[in-house]
Amino acid sequence: MELSSVLQVIGVAALPVVETRGAVPIGILKGLTPAYAILFAAAGSLLPVIPLYYVFSPVGGKIRNLPVLSKVFTILENNARKKGDAIQKWESLGLFLFVAVPLPMTGVWTGTVAASLLGIRIGYALVSISLGSLASGMIVAMITNGVLAL
Repeated sequence: MELSSVLQVIGVAALPVVETRGAVPIGILKGLTPAYAILFAAAGSLLPVIPLYYVFSPVGGKIRNLPVLSKVFTILENNARKKGDAIQKWESLGLFLFVAVPLPMTGVWTGTVAASLLGIRIGYALVSISLGSLASGMIVAMITNGVLAL
C-alpha cells in the first residue's frame, strides 16, 4: 500500500461534496483493498467535522460572515436547513441515515452543519456522522466493485 495513495484518499474524502463518494472509488482504483479504501475515506471525511461544527455554532457566526467564505457557508447552511426536519425528527438515527446515503448534498459536511444548527451535541453528532461515513463508504465500495466487475 503506497502512502501517496492513502494520502490521496484521505485528502479527497475531506473535500465537501466529494467525501467518501469520490474517495472510495479512487482508493480502489489505486489498488487499496475495499476495506482500506473505506477506512481511509471515512477517516478523511471526518477531518473537517469538529472545526465545521463549531464554525456553525453561535460562537462561530463571525467566521462564516467573512466575504471569502460567506457564499460557501450560505450554500451549506441552506442545504442543512432543508434537510433539518428529517434529522431533527430522528435525531442521532436521522443524522446517521442522512450521512450514510451517498447522494449529492448529503454526507459529512452537510450533516455536520445540520447537527450544529439543530443543537445536536458534538459527541452524539460525531458518533452518528462517523458511523454514517463508514456506511456510506461501504455502499460506495459495493457499487464500485460491481461496476468494476462489469
